[in-house]
Amino acid sequence: MNTVLDARLRVRRGDFILNAAVRVAAGEVLAVLGPNGSGKTTLLAAVAGLLVPESGAVTVSGRLMTSRTERASLCVPPARRGIGLLGQEPLLFPHLSAVDNVAFGQQAQGMSRRSALSDARGWLDAVGLSGFEDRKPAQLSGGQQQRVAIARALAARPRVLLLDEPMAALDVQNAVAIRQLLREQLTRSGTPAIIVTHDVLDALVLADRAAILHDGRIIDEGPTAQVLGAPRTQFIAALAGLNLVRGTRVRVAGDAGFDAGFDGIRLPDGRILRGHAGRAGHAAVWQGPGPASAVFPPSAVSVSVSVAVSVGFAEPVVDDLLNRWSAIISALEPSSGGIRVRTVDDSGVAAELSAARVAELGLRTGLAVWLSVPVAEVTIFADPPL
Repeated sequence: MNTVLDARLRVRRGDFILNAAVRVAAGEVLAVLGPNGSGKTTLLAAVAGLLVPESGAVTVSGRLMTSRTERASLCVPPARRGIGLLGQEPLLFPHLSAVDNVAFGQQAQGMSRRSALSDARGWLDAVGLSGFEDRKPAQLSGGQQQRVAIARALAARPRVLLLDEPMAALDVQNAVAIRQLLREQLTRSGTPAIIVTHDVLDALVLADRAAILHDGRIIDEGPTAQVLGAPRTQFIAALAGLNLVRGTRVRVAGDAGFDAGFDGIRLPDGRILRGHAGRAGHAAVWQGPGPASAVFPPSAVSVSVSVAVSVGFAEPVVDDLLNRWSAIISALEPSSGGIRVRTVDDSGVAAELSAARVAELGLRTGLAVWLSVPVAEVTIFADPPL
C-alpha cells in the first residue's frame, strides 16, 4: 500500500523528548497507545503542525509539510495541511449551531454554503444527531458535542485524520455507534488515520496496526492483535487484560512434558514459571538466557484455598503441565468476566473468577491461596531492550 503519512520527529518540551517515527498507508488506521506522559498528544500535535519539532520531517501524500534541519526550516500552517485533528475536547465554535460547526470546514475549502449545510445535515444524521442541527454547543451534552466534533472532522474529508481519545466523552452506547461509524467511513473513504486511545476496543475495532509509545519512543509496532497479545509493558498488559511477569529466561529440562520449544523464566524470588515460546513472531526454539517475559490471561489462573506456606513458595513439580505457587489476595474487583482477584507476590498475578466461585471459596483480602496456571497457557518471549 502507498504511504500517505510519513513522520519522523524529534520534539523537546521542557525535559521531555519525543523521538518517534510513524508511517500510515492509504486506508490504514494506526493506534498509538501508551501511558499518560508518553508523548502521544505531542506526536499528534507535531504531525498536525501545532508544534514545531527540533528536527525531522512530515510528508502527506508526498508533499513536505514539516522539515527541520540545522540549515533550513519549513512548517506548512495547520490549516493548509489537509490534516484533520480531533482532540480530547470538542472545541466547537460556541456562537455557531451544530450544523454550522460541521459545515465550517467545507465552506473554508470553498464549498457553497447551501451544499455545505446539506452535507453537514447528513453527517449529523450519521452520528445520531438528526433534529439537533440548530442547537448551540451550550445546549448539547458533552457526548453530543463530541459527536458534532467527529462529524465536523469527517465532513472536511481530510487527507489524514488524527484522533486523540475520540470516544472519551461518550457513553457506552454512543461509543459503540461512533466507533462503528468511524470504521465504516475510514474504510469507505480510504482516509489514513492515527488514533490515540486508552480503550482497547478502539484499538481492536478501528486499528489495523498498533504502536506502543514509551517515554517518547516507539518500543513496539505491528498488527494490533499481535502487539496486544505480546505486551512489552505492564501498561499494555493491563490494557489487553493479560498478566505480564518478567524474569530471566532459562531452559527447563528433565520433565516429560517439555519438548523442543518449552522453556521458562526465573523470577526474582528464584521460582521458575514454565511456558512455551513461539507467539507474536518469536520462534519456538531455545534462544538462550536473557531478560524475558511471560504472558497469560487471568482467566487461565485457578485459585484454591488450602494451607499455603509462604508467599511465592512454589510446590515441587507434581504436574509437568501446571505451574503452582502461593500468594496473598490484595484486592477483589468487579470486571467484565466476573471478579478480578489480585494478589501480592513478586509477580503480582491476577485471576478472573465468577462471583459464584469467589463466594464458594470464601475469598477475601489478606487470604493466603494457591494459584495455578497451565504451562500451555503461558507464552514466553525474549525482551528486546526498551
